[in-house]
Amino acid sequence: MQNEMSNQAISKYPVFVTKTSHPFDGSEESDVILRTSDNMDFCSHRAILSVASSFFKGMFSLPRRPSDDVSVPTIDVPEDSKVLDTLLRYCYPVMDLIISDLTLLVDVLEAAMKYEMTLVITTLYHQLPAFVQDQPLKLFALACCLHLEDITLFAAQRWRHIAPRASNESVGKNNYIQEMDGISAGAYYRLIRFVNIGELTILMPRNHLVLRYMTSICQIHSNFQITT
Repeated sequence: MQNEMSNQAISKYPVFVTKTSHPFDGSEESDVILRTSDNMDFCSHRAILSVASSFFKGMFSLPRRPSDDVSVPTIDVPEDSKVLDTLLRYCYPVMDLIISDLTLLVDVLEAAMKYEMTLVITTLYHQLPAFVQDQPLKLFALACCLHLEDITLFAAQRWRHIAPRASNESVGKNNYIQEMDGISAGAYYRLIRFVNIGELTILMPRNHLVLRYMTSICQIHSNFQITT
């Protein structure tokens, strides 16, 4: 999913390096530059990134080689500028964001998980249930890709209320969305089984490390419930 977004972004932006908007445009003194897959430079600050991200904290604690001794080092990241801009704005003391696009939200959440941004993960995680009413199948598929079991079950429950229950064929007919390409046949089979008979079994293989991590940071602030 991230690779697909990056490819699309590369085709839309020029190949030369450009800078983004405030506060990442260099107008504020920075000490590190994050360069995206579509050649956009984000002038950033080690102190803020270290507080927000265990990943960057560990990276910046490593000794620097003499060849790295430049005034403001540049770090290439695989995310495109839209994803990184949104992610960083959750780390900086700027206006709070509410992401209205589910695909972007999941891409930013995926990046936050990779960079171990605990507070950002919590904030983004709790925006996901807002999409269940209108986009349950898409939410199910994207949650499967990130092994978010609670969200997967929540989305499957909503989908069961609006999907036909006669047969595997009828459940899938006219319901294909591109995001379904990212889930396994087993996950789709378990979704069909749940829609048809309401058996609240595991709809996706458990990823215990991810599930335990997500549960630990979100259990206090949970704003949704899964019911049978």
